[in-house]
Amino acid sequence: MEYRSFTNSYPTLSRTLKNNIVIARPGDENQNFIFMALWDTGATNTMITQKVVDLLKLRPVNIREVFTPSGKMDAYCHYVDVFLPNKTIIQRIPVLQGEPMGCDVLIGMDIIGLGDFAVSNFENKTTFSFRLPSKQKVDFLKS
Repeated sequence: MEYRSFTNSYPTLSRTLKNNIVIARPGDENQNFIFMALWDTGATNTMITQKVVDLLKLRPVNIREVFTPSGKMDAYCHYVDVFLPNKTIIQRIPVLQGEPMGCDVLIGMDIIGLGDFAVSNFENKTTFSFRLPSKQKVDFLKS
């Protein structure tokens, strides 16, 4: 099995984990754009902004009830293809439309949970890595 991974590093401590990703309409690699993504282990689902919806000319497939720190709301659901920096394509994943702060795309546990995700702040420099698919259990007690 082929494993694909990427690592993002910051020169100092970072309180947010961000990188650029590509989003496309399902099956349409020619209609894609680069967006700023925020990785959030506290989010159940991946969320996109109105900007992403408009650029990709997405149409909602349904409405879902979601719970946010601000309360309960209804959100449009769209299908997209997500291209991660490790050249992995997550095809036809349902994403919710909303207004996450400080990014175009909020990557939730629906994507993070597909692989191995680690954050390090060694020497006061933040690094995060993601590997897909999951390869092994990560246990710092056994390191």
